Amino acid sequence: MSPRLRRRMTFILALALLVSVLPASAGLAAPELSCAGVSQVPLAECQALEALYTSTAGAQWYDKAGWTTTNTPCSWYGVTCQAGHVSQLALNDNNLAGPLPAQLSNLAQLRVLNLKRNALTGPVPAGLASLAQLQTLDLSQNELGGAVPTQLGGLAALQTLNLSNNQLSGGIPTQLTSLAALRSFDLSSNQLTGPIPPAIGGMAALTELNLANNQLSGAIPAQLGNLANLQRLALANNALTGAIPPALGGLSNLRSLTLTRNQLSGAIPPELGNLSQLTALMLNNNRLTGEIPAALGNLGAVFEIWLNSNALSGAVPDSLCNPTGLFFLDLGYNSLSRAPWCMAMLDPFWYETQTMAPANLTAALAATQATLSWTPIAYQGKTGYYEISYRPVGGTFTVHGVTANKSVSSYLVTGLAPGVKHEFRVRTFTAAHNEPPAFQQNALWSDYAVTPHSLFLPLVSRR
Repeated sequence: MSPRLRRRMTFILALALLVSVLPASAGLAAPELSCAGVSQVPLAECQALEALYTSTAGAQWYDKAGWTTTNTPCSWYGVTCQAGHVSQLALNDNNLAGPLPAQLSNLAQLRVLNLKRNALTGPVPAGLASLAQLQTLDLSQNELGGAVPTQLGGLAALQTLNLSNNQLSGGIPTQLTSLAALRSFDLSSNQLTGPIPPAIGGMAALTELNLANNQLSGAIPAQLGNLANLQRLALANNALTGAIPPALGGLSNLRSLTLTRNQLSGAIPPELGNLSQLTALMLNNNRLTGEIPAALGNLGAVFEIWLNSNALSGAVPDSLCNPTGLFFLDLGYNSLSRAPWCMAMLDPFWYETQTMAPANLTAALAATQATLSWTPIAYQGKTGYYEISYRPVGGTFTVHGVTANKSVSSYLVTGLAPGVKHEFRVRTFTAAHNEPPAFQQNALWSDYAVTPHSLFLPLVSRR
């Protein structure tokens, strides 16, 4: 065989061997690497990343570029390194599912841990408290349960703590109030119970405090009025009781105050009118009583005010026409009696939802009875009625009876003493109800409508 033919046969044989091998190897996945060959970060940090990948079903992550397939963890998706250490781990919105491994505590130089909007389960690892450099801890919008670890109160460098939208239970640990550098504190939308720790008022760096959508109870601590840098305070949808602390009127940097859907009672503090930076005031769906303070007209930056579904009474103050930027005002489902001209633009249908006294009350006399007539109020929905009282002039009012509903426009008062002057009055009642749109937890009474003069009933003829 000639040398030329020998070379051609050798080439053909090699090509055939290559073709025979390719189909078998083409379907093989790249081998997973262990941390043994990694030098970019300390071994313990690489193992912490591996543990996270394994514990949270890494094979199903939306983006797992580089994870366990290269020996350069600093290039893995979501990993940032600085000076030979993992400094940031951002795997938000990436389909992580399962519990967080204890090995995360080995990321000694970690500054940012962002795992929000995944499907993480189990507890928040108490070992995260060993991450002394941590500035941002965001585990929001997962399915984490159990108590908030008290040990997190030792994270002296922490500036953002967001554990919102999970299934955390128990109380708010007082140890967290030691986080002197914390600016954003968000434990909203969990199942937390118990009181708001008054010591939160000492967290001077706070700009945001969000404890909404829990089961917190007790009073709003007046100490929150000491948070001079606070810009947002959200305590809505809890079971808070008692009065709104007037001290909140001292939060000169506050832009949003949301106390919606609690059981707060008493009057609206006039001091809230001092919140010159406030753009949103939401006090709706509580048990607030009394008149709307005229001082709210001093809220020069306000854009929206929600006072609906309380038990407010009296007249809407003219001063609410003052804020030039006020775009939305909801006063529905109260017992307000009248309003200024600007309500035609801000809340044009306010009177259609008010439990107010009926108008145009008159009485027609006949022997020992009187027929009362009035104009029914616009708000005739939900269970309610008119209560009718009478008295001899100078005497004590006695309830004679009630109507079947709020659409009734007359009532017959019988059994009156002849030859005696009488006075009559009528007021409106609406029962508490938990149906939309009001979600009204208050049983509302209006002011009284009274007959314009004392009415004299003639003596009955004695024949």
